[in-house]
Amino acid sequence: MWKLVIRDDDGRQAIVPLKLDEYVLGRKEGSRIRLVDRNVSREHAKLCKTDGTDVRHVFVIEDLTSDNGTFVNGSKLSAPRPLSHGDLIQIGDYRIVLQDDTQGDVPVPTAASSGDSEYDP
Repeated sequence: MWKLVIRDDDGRQAIVPLKLDEYVLGRKEGSRIRLVDRNVSREHAKLCKTDGTDVRHVFVIEDLTSDNGTFVNGSKLSAPRPLSHGDLIQIGDYRIVLQDDTQGDVPVPTAASSGDSEYDP
């Protein structure tokens, strides 16, 4: 099963199993994945399941014209981007790692180690 492992800047961690085809991540009450820090837009990013023809890229993430941007492996999104197991998504002070249980756990970096550099799971 696919999941998101979410860590905030205080070190709190949550795991979200990905059972639906679409998730909106943001500060807005009622968001499928609610991220409450002020540096997160109300509707910040969207995560969608693909058609499943490419087993490496099961999900695609898209920035929803957020104020502070969405980053994948250290690069700011300018267009929808396919995701793979172990990819690091950064939204505000949140670090989110996409994981496939069949491929093992990938550690979520702390705020001090995530920086602006490329992330290599």
